[in-house]
Amino acid sequence: DLLMRPIEAEIHGAKALLIVPDEVLWRVPFAALVAARGRYLIERAPIVYAPSITAYVTMARLRRAINVAVGVIVCCLP
Repeated sequence: DLLMRPIEAEIHGAKALLIVPDEVLWRVPFAALVAARGRYLIERAPIVYAPSITAYVTMARLRRAINVAVGVIVCCLP
């Protein structure tokens, strides 16, 4: 309730949630937080974590460039 109640109106209807935790907040299991109507936050929308807004924007731009040029990239260890 302490973390969710203040932002309920802002996240209502969101298609995805971007969480950029700082310091000790990386230890918070945001997906397991109980949101409105007793539902877990992960049940409301997909959750994306990023170390910073700058890193997220960079990754999003790179993803768009890769998706246009290649389509799918698979990486694995031999």
